Amino acid sequence: ATAVDQKIRSAEMSDVDLVIAQSNPYETRQLASFAQSKKIPFVSATLPNDAGVSNNPYFVVLNTTLQGHIEGLYRMLQKTYPLDNIIVFSRSGQQEEAIRSHFTEYGKATASMPLKIKTVNLGETFSTSALSAHMDSTKRNVIIAGSMEESFGLQLASNLSSLNGSYPVTLVGMPTWDNFNFSRPEFKVLDIVYSTPFFYSRLTPLESRMAANFEKEIGSRPTDNFFRGYETVLRFGQMLVEAKADLASSLTTKGNPVFTRFDIQPVFKDKRSMVLDFFENKNLYFVRVTGGNKRLM
Repeated sequence: ATAVDQKIRSAEMSDVDLVIAQSNPYETRQLASFAQSKKIPFVSATLPNDAGVSNNPYFVVLNTTLQGHIEGLYRMLQKTYPLDNIIVFSRSGQQEEAIRSHFTEYGKATASMPLKIKTVNLGETFSTSALSAHMDSTKRNVIIAGSMEESFGLQLASNLSSLNGSYPVTLVGMPTWDNFNFSRPEFKVLDIVYSTPFFYSRLTPLESRMAANFEKEIGSRPTDNFFRGYETVLRFGQMLVEAKADLASSLTTKGNPVFTRFDIQPVFKDKRSMVLDFFENKNLYFVRVTGGNKRLM
């Protein structure tokens, strides 16, 4: 039995009203099932997917799924870059196929004018001419990295940085880019945008005070997970106090942000049956990186 198995069966879990966890897919499925049997919310704080859970109105995905990112990205492109030359450069692979299909599906479902998006499979390695063949020197080229793989992103950025003088480029990255080292030379000359559900600038009074206390106590700088853990427990703990035993029906309540403006919405995987599968945080921040420096769009 795993540690989670043992924990679920322990006496101290018998009168719990809320579960918050940093868990892997297997543990997430166990905790979601436990929460459903107890009719209490389970907030998955870090896993960026649904772990295959469905038909569970007590399960909350806080770290926005890939589909959630693509839908948010599509809406941002509609608002900011609707008339530009938009291209998804991709490669073969299951996740890459999912990215392409999310763009296509949302394009069909959007209530606004759908975007003209070209999709190009570049393969594992590619040259600058493979990119420029699809680019337009007379207008802005919004290039979307259609793969989560870091090596693909680096190769794409490197090739685009050498084309940057001849073609106006905005490079749109995937959510994994939040961990990239943007001081690398291939990123320095590019205009880069990517989405993230969490953005801790450490500039708000509370963030800077917490960071200073952490450094004093621990002797190193806090990671983003420190802030995420703090705000998740505080936000949902507060909601539990206010909603009492009825927290499950108050999950979509807005307001009381600690740092992040959570936007918890129901997700229906099958639009025909309209069975509520889980709740997901749909709030996304768009981060612009210029000269290696990050700021919110």
